Amino acid sequence: MANSTGNKIDAQDVDAADPDSAADAAAVETPEDLLGARRAGAEKIVQNYTWMSAGSGLIPIPMVDAAANLVIQLAMLRRLSKHYEVPYSENLGKAAVVALFSSIGGIGAAQSIAGSVVKVVPFFGTVLGAASVPVTFGAFTFGVGKVFTQHFESGGTFVDFRAEAYRRYFEDMYSRGKSMVKRGKSKITGSAAEVA
Repeated sequence: MANSTGNKIDAQDVDAADPDSAADAAAVETPEDLLGARRAGAEKIVQNYTWMSAGSGLIPIPMVDAAANLVIQLAMLRRLSKHYEVPYSENLGKAAVVALFSSIGGIGAAQSIAGSVVKVVPFFGTVLGAASVPVTFGAFTFGVGKVFTQHFESGGTFVDFRAEAYRRYFEDMYSRGKSMVKRGKSKITGSAAEVA
C-alpha cells in the first residue's frame, strides 16, 4: 500500500497510526451475530410482556383484566415491529391477536373467558381466577410474541400475516408459555412462602 506521496506503508503502520481502526475491524459483527443479537432482543421483549400479561390476569375485575391484557399484547407487537423495523398497524395487530385467539380452539378460548368471568363470584371466583387467568394470559402473550418474532424474522409484515400459517407453531408456543408461566408462578409463590 502507498500513501499520497508514493511512499510504501504497511498495515502495521496504519494500525499504529489509528488504533481505533484495528479495534473496529476486530469488532465487525457477522450477519449471524447480528441475527443472534436481534433474536435475543426480541426474546427479551416477549419475556417482559409475557410477565406483564400474567400480571394483568390478577386484576380482580372481570373483563377489565382481558382488556388490559389486549393492551399489553398490542404494546408488545408495537415494540417487536419497532425492533424489526416493520411498520406497525394497531388495527392489523388487533386482527392478528383475535385470529390467533380463535386458533386455540373453542375449549381454550372458553377457558380463557371463563377464567375472567368467574371473578364475578365474590372471594372464590377471585381466587379461582387468580389461579388460572395469569397462566392463560401469559401463555397466550408468549405465543403471540413468538409467532410475530418468527414472522418478522422471515421478512413478514402485518399486512401479509396469516394466522392459519402459524397455527401449529402458535399452539406449541402457547403450550410452552403455559409451562413457563406455571414454573415462574411456582418460583414466585415459593419465594413469597420462604419470606413469610
